[in-house]
Amino acid sequence: MTKLGWWTGALALVALPLFGEQVISGDFHEHALAVLSAESFAVAEGRQVLIWSLSSLDAPQEVLSGAVGPVWSLAASPDGSLLAAGDQDGMITIWSLPRRELVFSLPAHAYGIWALAFSPDGKLLASGSHDSEIRLWDVETGMEVGLLSGHRSWIRSLSFSPDGRLLASSSCDGTVRVWDVMTLRQLVEIPAGADGIYSLSFSPDGRWLAWGNYEGHLKLYRAGSWDEVWVSGPGAGVAIRALAFSPDGRLIATGEYPKRVRLWDARTGEELAQLGTHDRAVWGIAFFPDGRRLVTTSEDGTVRIWEVPAGLP
Repeated sequence: MTKLGWWTGALALVALPLFGEQVISGDFHEHALAVLSAESFAVAEGRQVLIWSLSSLDAPQEVLSGAVGPVWSLAASPDGSLLAAGDQDGMITIWSLPRRELVFSLPAHAYGIWALAFSPDGKLLASGSHDSEIRLWDVETGMEVGLLSGHRSWIRSLSFSPDGRLLASSSCDGTVRVWDVMTLRQLVEIPAGADGIYSLSFSPDGRWLAWGNYEGHLKLYRAGSWDEVWVSGPGAGVAIRALAFSPDGRLIATGEYPKRVRLWDARTGEELAQLGTHDRAVWGIAFFPDGRRLVTTSEDGTVRIWEVPAGLP
């Protein structure tokens, strides 16, 4: 077992006035982001994964080592006890956070892993790769238990339904697909964008599936019938590259190319707020459990913490 090390490098923290925005400067991967608890989150820098606490942003709490290649994606188990990393070499690394040790290092895909998701019960891990395949892993044993084939290009995002029965996937082939986790059968394929769907998510109550595409469209679909409910978004010239529901399901946060962070009403698709910008495209976004703060990562290498404005619908 590999123990966690301590980080001793230097970084700059700058507090900005806009909605309490805080900036952690570094060279963090634009897509590798996971919220672990009400006060902590993880980001990747090369082969290392850094654990941060909101109570002390001057330096990370801990650093996890053991990833084979540069880390491209992160996912935390629902109870926050496990953290999985997908890397450029197609390996999955899983750490136990309470025990502070490496649990598995799995040769998962032939190419880099861009998407990871734990099932709601924490027993399965789904991985999606540049090889266009999705694989399911038994978290306890590290064994592969399922292969989902059908996408024709890179897998960009994965999301389990809250009951764990469905897995939604998006790809650079321009489709969103929904799979039955037990039977490994594809239930639906929805044309969703000409040049790829970068991010998607089930709502916390499982009633809706939202995604954003390269054309700047933000869409909400009804789970089960897969009917389109509304279409919104900034439109032409903007690509939605990151998306997350707030814990209460009332808000959708998006990160964009070129660099903006926005909040939307999940019921209507109305734009409610523009929190601000990174210096380059935003690829990672996640709410903390209280719904009052969110964290983003970007091609500019920084991590930014935002306060959600009070009084939104």
